[in-house]
Order: sequence, then structure tokens, then C-alpha cells
Amino acid sequence: MSENRSSTTKSTKSTLVYAIVIVTRIIMSVTFIPIVTRLYSPDDYGNYATVLSIHNMLQTFVFWLESVVKRYYAQSKQNNELNILFMGTMLLSSSITVVLIIFVLVFTFISGNGINPDFKLMLWILPLYLLISNLSSHILSYIQSGYNIIEYSIWSILKVVVAPVLGFAFSIYIMPSTLSLFVSYVICDVFILFVAFQRHKRSFQPFDLHMLNLTHLLKYVRYGLPLFPSMIFYTIFNVSDRLLLQAMSNAEQVGVYSINYQIVTLMGGVLVSVIAVPFDPLLVMYWEKHGKHITELILSHIARLYIFMAFPAMFGLIVIHKELMPFIIDVKYLSNNYLIEILVISVIFQGFSNLAEKGILLSEKTQYYAYSNGAAALINIVINVVTIPIYGYIAAAASTLIGRVLQFGLLYSFSRKTLVLRIPWIELAKSLIASLLMSLTIIYVDIPDYGMITPLLRILLAIIVYIGIMIAVKGIPYHKNTGIMPDIQL
Repeated sequence: MSENRSSTTKSTKSTLVYAIVIVTRIIMSVTFIPIVTRLYSPDDYGNYATVLSIHNMLQTFVFWLESVVKRYYAQSKQNNELNILFMGTMLLSSSITVVLIIFVLVFTFISGNGINPDFKLMLWILPLYLLISNLSSHILSYIQSGYNIIEYSIWSILKVVVAPVLGFAFSIYIMPSTLSLFVSYVICDVFILFVAFQRHKRSFQPFDLHMLNLTHLLKYVRYGLPLFPSMIFYTIFNVSDRLLLQAMSNAEQVGVYSINYQIVTLMGGVLVSVIAVPFDPLLVMYWEKHGKHITELILSHIARLYIFMAFPAMFGLIVIHKELMPFIIDVKYLSNNYLIEILVISVIFQGFSNLAEKGILLSEKTQYYAYSNGAAALINIVINVVTIPIYGYIAAAASTLIGRVLQFGLLYSFSRKTLVLRIPWIELAKSLIASLLMSLTIIYVDIPDYGMITPLLRILLAIIVYIGIMIAVKGIPYHKNTGIMPDIQL
């Protein structure tokens, strides 16, 4: 019993630390959005978002190596073979990156001269950025695997803060386009790579390739490569809408869609990062020590926490976004075609998918990730190809929502073979009713116009109403002895 509570308390504290880092990054990102939308036109930002989408998709080809690092870091350190792990994964990463660079250079060369000059220049710079970002991400994966959480968090926040500020300065004083923003991220990754490597290079010494053999490489490939299909399908699902918008519509559509998508996913990122992800180690612990029944109880309570936060966030943003968004983004990025509403529902299903997949995580049957992500990516691409020429970014948003619903259904179906996500329907109904009443309050309570203060007052009123109703119906997921986790008697 004491061990259970100790683990729960430790998990809660870790969650709070993790939440602070994530929320800080998100606050920084949100803070910069008003500047981005006022400095750059939708067309300009659309080109930038497209190049970033290409970069993110190509970077997936080496991301599976980060899983290799996390899997073998402790074992290699214990056996004094950390240098072998580093050389092996770095060799694989660099080899794959060289192939990707050749592909990008050929694509850029044959793309012709009819495209935007800044867009073409970003494509030429992309190979350098791909090389630098892959190497820096690789170094950071070692820092994270070594439990240097504070240093890892500093580098992550530094990139979120310094790169945009540097890009804004370049845009104002040197190049008034998103090309400046793109170059600033390259500079920031170069700095991270150089300084982080200098700090930790002794851990990877001696650098002697003769110590590395084919057996090591094959071990890393056998473990990590099966994860690649799931990763690439997931990335295609997430970025194909912007790439197809660029190809079948125009950069302005990409810019408007990308900014609104970013705002909504930042909100969803808080919910998923704070609720769904940090409890993974606790679920694994309960699964190994106490079995299926107790683990399902824990998962059900985590779902209750997610519902408690997600439903009011979803309803609140849908109701208040028309009043709030003009203060966040410039008028040229606003959409009156239900874009925000569709994206909000999509992000909520993304959070449920993260909860539904826990059975796959515990059973280690990772092929089901590939099946689910592949099906979602395929349906997303097919719907986009058919509908984007007619409906533009609304089609991209709708296809993403359909893909998220399909992804959730498949993950839930595959996962329940090992672990059932028992949705707390009573708590869901309480949160749903409270969220609806909260929304009606926002709509019908008249608040004087105080400019930007007005939507903030509505948000404060919404929080008070929602929490008040949830307290009245005993829907707050909090326990006296264990805080936000259930007091389970083992």
C-alpha cells in the first residue's frame, strides 16, 4: 500500500515538472503567433510551413534511431560501450541523411523556376538544415536518455525562444520574409549541436570505428527499423494536408490553415502532454506488478482526467474563438468557415487515441501502430486529393478529423485485445453537461466591451461556472489521499 502511494506521489511530481516544461514551451509558441501573423503574409508563411512539413517528413527516416538510443543507452553505459552506441547510431543517421540530402537537391533542381524565389531558396537550404537538425536531435536524444531532464528542457525551450526572436530581428532589419525565420532555426541548431556535443563528448570517447562491427549495427537496425513504418505513416498523416494544399491549391491556403492548426494543436498539446503521456511509466509499473484489472482502473481514471480538461477546452474554444482569435492572429489569417471548430474536435480525438493505444504499448505489438497510422494516412490523402481542389483548407481540416476518428477506432480495437480503455460514461456525461451550461453562460451573459480584456473575462467566467457545476455534481477527479490519482486498494 505504501509502495503504491509512493509511486503515485512520485508520478504526480514528475507530471508537474513535465507539465511546467511543456506549458512553458507552449506559452512561448503562442506568444510569438501574433508577431508571426503580422510580420508575414499567409502566402509567405504558407511557403515556410510547406518547407517545414517536407523537413519533418524527411526527418522521420532517422527518428527510429532515437528509439534505439533510448532502448540501449542504460545497457551500453553499464557495459562501458556508450561510445559504440553513439558511433553506430550516428553512422546510421549520417548515412540515411546523406541519401535524403541527395533526394532534396535533385527535387529542388528539377522543380523549375516558376515557384516563389524565397520558397526555392529555402529548398536549397533545406539539405543543410536537415543535416544539422538530425545531428542535434541525435545528441539531444542521448541527453534525454541519460536523464538530464533539466538540460534537455533548457535546449528545447532555447530553440523555441531564441530561433523565432532571431528570425524576427532578421526579418525586420535584413530580409522581410519567412526565409529569415528559416535561417534562424538553422543557426540555432548549429549552436545546440556544437555546445551540447562539447559538453558530452567525453561520454562518447574513444571515437574508434574499429570498435564498431556489423553485429552492433544489425542489432540497432533489427530493433529500431520495425518502428519506422508506424513513424512514417504518422508523419505523413500529420503533414500531407499542408503538402497537398500547396500542390493543389496555393501557399495562402497553407498559411491560413497552418496558423489555425498550430493554435489548436498547441491547446491539444497541453492536454495530451500533461494528462496522457506522463502516466505511461506508472501504467507500465501497475501492469507488471498488479496485472490487467488494476491497470485498467488506472487508465480509466486517466481518461477521466482527460475528459475533465478536454471537454470544457473544446466547447470553450468553439464558442469564444471568434471573439478571441482577432487578438491572437492578424485579420488576414482569420477563417469564417468552421475551420477552428473542425480542428478542435480533431485534436480531442487525437488525445483519446493516445489513451486508447496503451494496450499496444504494454503488449509491445507495435505493428498495430503501423496499421492504424497507415489507414488514417491513406484515408486522409484520398479525401484531400478529391476535395481540396473544391473546398481548400476546409477539406484538409475535415479529412484530418475523419482520419483522427478512424485512427482512434482502430487503436481502440487493437488495444482492447490486451487492455480495455473503460470510458467513464457517467463522468463523461457530467463533463458534457457542465461544458454545455458553461458555453450557454459564455454566449448569453453580457460583458461590457473592454477590448482584449473581454474574452479573458469570458474565459474566467467559463472556468468558474464549469468548476462550480463539477463540484456540485461531484465530478472533480481528485482524491484526498492520492491527489489526481485514484486511491486503489491493492
